[in-house]
Amino acid sequence: ADAQPGTVRVRTVAVARAEKLGGAVFAERDAALGIAGELHINGRAVTISATDSLSQIAASINAANTGTEGVGASATVLRTPEGEYRLVLTSATTGAAGMSLADDGSGVLAALGLDAPTVITAGADAQLEIDGALYTSASNTFEGILDGVTFTATFASEYEVEVELTRDTTKAAESVKQLVDALNELAKFVKSQTGSAPLAGNGSLRSMHSGLRSALLDDVDLGDGRTARL
Repeated sequence: ADAQPGTVRVRTVAVARAEKLGGAVFAERDAALGIAGELHINGRAVTISATDSLSQIAASINAANTGTEGVGASATVLRTPEGEYRLVLTSATTGAAGMSLADDGSGVLAALGLDAPTVITAGADAQLEIDGALYTSASNTFEGILDGVTFTATFASEYEVEVELTRDTTKAAESVKQLVDALNELAKFVKSQTGSAPLAGNGSLRSMHSGLRSALLDDVDLGDGRTARL
């Protein structure tokens, strides 16, 4: 449904954030860790071999984070101020639910320090206050609150703003333009059917064209004594 004209009071209480977690620190990023097993991220398995380094583990996670069946997280290797290295996982989606981490019983989760990870950024839901009512969303996009209106949370603020709602006439105008263009193309075609043209003198073609013009250009009753035309 289209948005109805009016005003609403809106305040962004909080924006949604993606969870970011850090694992244990290691002396080298490219040395074999001797860790083997399956790391489960959001229910998807990533196989880790004993010869894998932190860099290779990160690459395996990123390779598994493709398509619709991805693990839903990206990985990078962060160098700490002390010159050590840790695996960092960032959720592909925002929201307080964050990531689900587990393993296959091999202990790789604890070995990587992800059983009790360092929370670099806590996942958070967006909160939007509209006309005094508080709404929550895992993303920064709010739909279905008002017909035809999408709200986007960009930054939190202690102040509310008054938003004026108007009808979007862009799509209607584009549809009318397409209709007029099509009618003009038809007029050109009818005009071209003279002399030896295949449909020269075809009464049905000209009658159809005349009927379409009449139907489109006649006044339309909008009610309350109002009319409109193209």
